[in-house]
Amino acid sequence: MQTNSVSFPSEEDRAAALAKSLHGWRVPIVRLDAILHWEQPPALGGIIAGITLAFLLIGWLQPPLVSMLAIVGLLLLIADFVVPLAASWLLSSGVAGIAWTEADDRRYRDTCARLVGVWDSVSGLASQMLTLRRDRPQFYLAIALPALLSLLVLAEKINNLFLAYLIIVSGLLLPGLLGSGVAASAARKLYELIRARVQALQQRSAGSKEPKAE
Repeated sequence: MQTNSVSFPSEEDRAAALAKSLHGWRVPIVRLDAILHWEQPPALGGIIAGITLAFLLIGWLQPPLVSMLAIVGLLLLIADFVVPLAASWLLSSGVAGIAWTEADDRRYRDTCARLVGVWDSVSGLASQMLTLRRDRPQFYLAIALPALLSLLVLAEKINNLFLAYLIIVSGLLLPGLLGSGVAASAARKLYELIRARVQALQQRSAGSKEPKAE
């Protein structure tokens, strides 16, 4: 009796498939990756300024949610056709010295691999939460309920549009923070501070339990 074994594609195969599917976007992806890693600070500042202006216009005009979603969808639809054509034309014509090099190709493949890794991390976290919900529902509820209540309180205290702006800007700054080591340094200092605080509390607790000499 034969058993059918299901083989899943490796991370390298999925990264290669993603690179193939996004081939038309390879030039914007590489340029955006360089910007998000703080290699071109003026361009990053321009993107953040443009996003700030867009949110200010949304807050001023206050369009209906459905209209705003329709406009965003329309812009994405146009960009999906225009950007690959424009990138292909720029590469073929050599306008402004734009050329595709081996370094760009390596960076493009590395970016696709990172995107696959991020997707695997998110899907793995979701799978762990589902497993926790099935095996330990009480513990799952103890984690999910406070998190959702905290999010609800945060949404009530902060304007939702401003909160969305903070999330988007933080997401744009995160790759540069991780790449530059600023986030790792801050996390290490926070860990050292918490560790020192815990040790001080333990020493104080141990001192209070020592018997007093008569």
